[in-house]
Amino acid sequence: YLKSKDVELHILSSPGSSNDAIPGKNKWLKRMNIGISPNKVHYKQAKNKREMAAPDALLIDDRGLNIAQFIEDGGKGIKHNSSDLESTILKLKKFGI
Repeated sequence: YLKSKDVELHILSSPGSSNDAIPGKNKWLKRMNIGISPNKVHYKQAKNKREMAAPDALLIDDRGLNIAQFIEDGGKGIKHNSSDLESTILKLKKFGI
């Protein structure tokens, strides 16, 4: 859905308890052919995702705490449930996306 919209996409992902997961996540992104350049892929521990918050930033995340902190720090957020993609798309439309 987002690929069809005129928005600048970034990936913000947690590397897990160690940075060992980063190479695997990078391989997955390449395999999924999402089309996001490596300089738009950011890794932050979940508790630090809020550091990327800005008035024009929208975080789509499956953890409510990440969303709440992101909004608290000035961004926008959508809680995503992987089994309910339509709900996420409806929320994106409410943001004008």
